[in-house]
Amino acid sequence: MKRWRSYCSLTADDNHAKAAEEVADIVIVLCRPMTRTGRNLGEEVARKMAINRARQWNLTADGHGYHVRDKSMFSRLASAMMKFAPDLAQELVNRCQDAQRTARRAAGRVAEGAARIARERLI
Repeated sequence: MKRWRSYCSLTADDNHAKAAEEVADIVIVLCRPMTRTGRNLGEEVARKMAINRARQWNLTADGHGYHVRDKSMFSRLASAMMKFAPDLAQELVNRCQDAQRTARRAAGRVAEGAARIARERLI
């Protein structure tokens, strides 16, 4: 139980003594799927950072940032298709929405797994 309290204090204090150790565990968990897919985590982070740097960002009053979503090529294509082939466009939209839901569920499972591993190490 003592370790669980240590984990709880991480959520309240990023400067907790165990914070760096827990972040290291998360990175280890993230390296596994990268290794399995033959990708390099550092290269993928650099690629994603380049995308993020090119985005326009807004800050909320509490200092958190979010990027301004531009209309994607998919959105522009779907809008054009709606004029000429509405049934086909709707099918495309439905399939993409299904893919997005699947990706969100997969990301959630990865996050749950990382949290479970962190909890198991602290208990």
